[in-house]
Amino acid sequence: MENKKQLVYVGSWGNRENQGHGEGISVCTVDPTDGSLDLLQTLELEEPSVVSVSPDGRFLYAVNELCNGFDGEPGMGGGVSAMRILGDGRLELINKTPSLGSIPCYLETDPRGEYVIAAIHSGFGLTTRFVKTQEGFAAVRSYDQSALALFRVREDGGLAPADLLPFTEPGSAVYYRRDPQKIERGYPGKPPVDKAFLQSHSFIHCVAFLSDDLFLATDRGTDMVHLCELDREYGVLRRVHTCRVDLGQAPRHLTVHPTKPYVYMTNEVESSVTVFEFDLEKKSFWRVQTTGVSKDQPMDAIIMPCDIHIHPSGRFLYLTNRGLNDLVVYDVDQDSGKLSMKQIYPMNRAEPRGFYLTDDGRYLVIGSKDTDELETLTVAEDGRVSATGHRVHVNTPCCVRILKR
Repeated sequence: MENKKQLVYVGSWGNRENQGHGEGISVCTVDPTDGSLDLLQTLELEEPSVVSVSPDGRFLYAVNELCNGFDGEPGMGGGVSAMRILGDGRLELINKTPSLGSIPCYLETDPRGEYVIAAIHSGFGLTTRFVKTQEGFAAVRSYDQSALALFRVREDGGLAPADLLPFTEPGSAVYYRRDPQKIERGYPGKPPVDKAFLQSHSFIHCVAFLSDDLFLATDRGTDMVHLCELDREYGVLRRVHTCRVDLGQAPRHLTVHPTKPYVYMTNEVESSVTVFEFDLEKKSFWRVQTTGVSKDQPMDAIIMPCDIHIHPSGRFLYLTNRGLNDLVVYDVDQDSGKLSMKQIYPMNRAEPRGFYLTDDGRYLVIGSKDTDELETLTVAEDGRVSATGHRVHVNTPCCVRILKR
């Protein structure tokens, strides 16, 4: 086995909503012999909360998760940034461009490395305009637009805006107002803010490719998951199929099985994980299972599942619970894709969020946002995790990605 250290890239929150103090993107290494971590570089960048590595390993892309004022320009919303990965793993900025919307919260490169897609969460504020009616004037209020933004990858690895696919469906809060009791029925978890606020309008949250051209996008605000297509000939995005999940699930993050047609999704409000099966030829997908992310938790517990990734072997699934500060491990049935809970690993640290697995699946690198730490866990043959004792200081880690060898 080659004992070459793997490169780890960590996105962070700066002062967004006064929730962090990260300086930018941290570059670390993980030693495959013992899981030890070293910090190589911190590239200063504004609010680079989520990062993505290009398929050829030459470039790194990041969202600049701003609501307003990208690159010091009021009213510009957020941005996306492109960086070159140098020979030693350090980063060099190529270019920055507006994200075509407020609060870009996720991005992913397509499998060919020709495009980058950003999930535009949209702002939380209402805008009001007045229209003239037969009765006089009426105030019309609407939220900032959520969307998928498409960026073309230039020859030098930089990004250029290409297309914008908006999502304008009303949030699930519309249905809460019709039946206020619905949102309180049967949910095992509770977010730290009002559920109707979390689902006030469309909030596109994550993107995951199923093939070169087809991908899923979660909409936390409307309880929808969208199957979309990247049209390479025209450089545009199209919505192909939409699956509405249960009211109040609030779909968040996705991970795709490495060899089988299964997708796994965390649900932020319901505090659950959903399994989908998909058919690429028919361009459709459907639910197989929804199961819990905790055991014997009271109804008023704040759980809030966050990041989710599958083991390179496809045999185990992992997700973080921010409210409970733990990592959950599942066995994956290879015939049905269904999950059975195997382990709940207490992190004993404040708000574990992003994590990622090394190529060989022997280590899991995870960040704790509120304690400014990145640490490695050993992954056993049966998928269970345990501490290595190796940590490194990284301010407000949000997202972790590892460069494939």
